Parts: sequence; C-alpha cells; structure tokens
Amino acid sequence: MMASSLEQSTGRILLDSSAPLTYLKTSASSGWSGAALTHMKTSGRGEFAGCWSALLLTYSLGSPNASYIIDAQGRRQRNNNRLGLLAPNEERHGGWDWETETINLFIQPGFVERVLGQSFDSSQIVNSLAMQRDDRFIEILLQALLTDVLAGCPNGPLPSESVVAAIVQRLQGDPAHDILTPRCKPTPQRLVKQAQDYIEAQLGESLHLDGIAKTLGLSIRQLSRLFRSHSGCSPYDYILRRRLDRACGLIAAGKLPLDDVAATTGFANRNHMTSCFRKALGKTPAQFRP
Repeated sequence: MMASSLEQSTGRILLDSSAPLTYLKTSASSGWSGAALTHMKTSGRGEFAGCWSALLLTYSLGSPNASYIIDAQGRRQRNNNRLGLLAPNEERHGGWDWETETINLFIQPGFVERVLGQSFDSSQIVNSLAMQRDDRFIEILLQALLTDVLAGCPNGPLPSESVVAAIVQRLQGDPAHDILTPRCKPTPQRLVKQAQDYIEAQLGESLHLDGIAKTLGLSIRQLSRLFRSHSGCSPYDYILRRRLDRACGLIAAGKLPLDDVAATTGFANRNHMTSCFRKALGKTPAQFRP
C-alpha cells in the first residue's frame, strides 16, 4: 500500500519510529468514510513519536505492559490498560520493550459530529474517555471491526461504519457530561436526540426508563410522550429496534460468537436475542451471517 494512501486514511501528521512497524492489514482500501483501522505489529524494542488529526483509539492484542508513554520530563509511564486514547493533533511519545500487536482505530472529528449532531470539543475528550479504558464492549467492537477488515469487508463499508458509530456513542458516555458542545438549547427534538444518544452509549447495559428520564430531567410520562411524538414509537420499542440493528451489524461484520453479540447489545443471553429476532424479524441471528 502506498504510504500516502495510509497517511490520508488515518490523518497521519507525524510518525517516526526507531524500529520497524509492520502493517498487517488496514481499512484504507475498504471504502470507509470518516474512519480508518490499522492492524499493526512491532518488533523488538523501540520508541516512537506520533501525531494524527483524528481521534485515535488503540487496543493491545498482547500484553499491555509491553508499551509505555514518555512524559514531558522524559519519564516512562508503563501502560497497564489494553485501551489507549489520543486526542486529535496531540503529539505522543512512547515505546515498547517487546513484540506486540495493536488494533488502531482513527475517527475523524467530522465523523463524530455526524454521528452525534454536535460540535467536537477535543479539550475535554481525553478525560471523558479515560473512564472507558477497561470497557469490554469497546474491545469486542474493535475485534469485530478487525474481523471484517481481514475478510475484505465483503458486505461493503456500511456494517463497519455502523460499528464505528456505536463506538462513538459509547465513548460519548453520559450526555449530562458529554465531550461535545451543544449547538442549540434543549428543544423537544433535542431532548429526544439526547435520549437516543444515551441509549446508544448504554445499549449493552441494562436500560431503565426511569434512568433515561432522570438523565434528561424528565418524568417517564414526559419521556414516553416525547418519543411517540418525535420518533413514532415508544422508548422500549426504540431500544429493542436499536439492539436488533446493532446485533445484525455485528453478526454481518464477522464471526463474533453469538453469545458475545448478545452480551454486547444488551440482550439477557443468546436465547433471549434469538427469541427477539424471531418475533421482530422472522429469522434467527445465525441467518444473518454473511
């Protein structure tokens, strides 16, 4: 692959390394819009300096202790988390002590804004995302993206882009402490959008109407009325539909075990997911395999 193509898809500004970096696979030729993924391998011991115009989310497939960050005073800070986060245009210095592999997801600020309908505020992002570093939900989605890229994205870019959108929703976290700056005052439409953002971010968890309503400062009755007026369905129906949509995307993206799909999309278990699929779609989850 041409270096310029890789740089363009990841938003690379700077990447210097004292030891070889091997790109095992990238999404640069997969037709993704607003995001890119690389599967990278390091060899031996080395240090690097990097900077990208995109939000960078990294996941270590090996031991997280293999890598470290070098702070402004030149001190090494050992990385004990599999997930790493880097804000756009922030230069990072670090290194590794032995061979390791990583999944690196680059998300352009414009993609984040299109997903959430809000302007991007990078000044708050690292602190907000730090809470997600041990998030199994994000780990499963990153592995699903890699599976789809390794398979050549046989169903086109849409399944992977929907998974990236799900990661963005998860990274946003609680809309009451979001990483984005609202462009307008809360209108009924805006409140529904905030509720939908909250649902997307917490879709893999146990969702309750009182919790959603409390987050927005509404009663359950007000929340239900808003949803029916502006989305044409009840909050419960919306949640079920989004869980089914996300499950279909994960199943179509690769060979993620159905038990993991169920756990990631908020179903009680695989049997519960299968029952919902049959009632709503007339098919079993396995029938959505590519």
